[in-house]
Amino acid sequence: MASAFSTSHKYSQLPKRAGSTARKSGDSKADPNHGYRQRALGSTSDPRVTPQTRIRYFGSEPFPDSCREGTRRLRKRGKRFCTGQFKAVHSTSEHIEIVGLDPLTTLFNRRYMEESLERELHRARRNHSSVAVVMLDVDHFKRFNDTYGHRAADKMLCLLSRCLQATVRSDDIVCRYGGEEFVLILPSSKLDETMMRTRQLQEGIRQLRLETGVIQAGNVSVSAGIAIFPVHGEDSETLLSIADRALYDAKRAGRDRMAVGRPAVQIE
Repeated sequence: MASAFSTSHKYSQLPKRAGSTARKSGDSKADPNHGYRQRALGSTSDPRVTPQTRIRYFGSEPFPDSCREGTRRLRKRGKRFCTGQFKAVHSTSEHIEIVGLDPLTTLFNRRYMEESLERELHRARRNHSSVAVVMLDVDHFKRFNDTYGHRAADKMLCLLSRCLQATVRSDDIVCRYGGEEFVLILPSSKLDETMMRTRQLQEGIRQLRLETGVIQAGNVSVSAGIAIFPVHGEDSETLLSIADRALYDAKRAGRDRMAVGRPAVQIE
């Protein structure tokens, strides 16, 4: 027993390993991700985390309940990030996912679109108003990609995205649905107004030019499918499905066209 006690006592007198105390206190030198986790959680236990630090990473305040105001702030925040005003502490893809943007075009991504459409439909039901869903698809995109290459195709998508952002209203939501497909959510937009705005958008896209000369005016066109709440459907899944079928009808009619969806058939 004496030997065991003396051994324990001997080791208890040895100096503690460097960093052991730091791990207990949460020092960032022991845990390089400690500071980031504290900022992400909004904790103020780390004295170095100041209000300015939190503003730099996550903004001065959370998004409001208003979807439209939140959309404007999210678009502004995504623009700040894409111009390099956010300090990178993790990979770019993780930051892009946080702000709900598509990495290539910096438009809102599909997940944000689905959430926003649900909110706009809820508001429209409450206010007895309408919501328009416009699905766009770039005509002959595969042929363009095969002819000019992936880099030119990516530039074309970015150019098209900027055109969409410059054309819509501040309350509208523009998203990249996937590949060369885009979705526009137009709150309080009736069918006649939506058709007129879609024609204007298609005309503007025909005038696009790329500085390198690869894209000339008339080289790019889009087909469009339109669905209106509550005329064509009353939930997001139905509206997107009807807009997609209308888009397919526009493609079959010759491309660079617009088609309006047909109301869903109720099967009893």
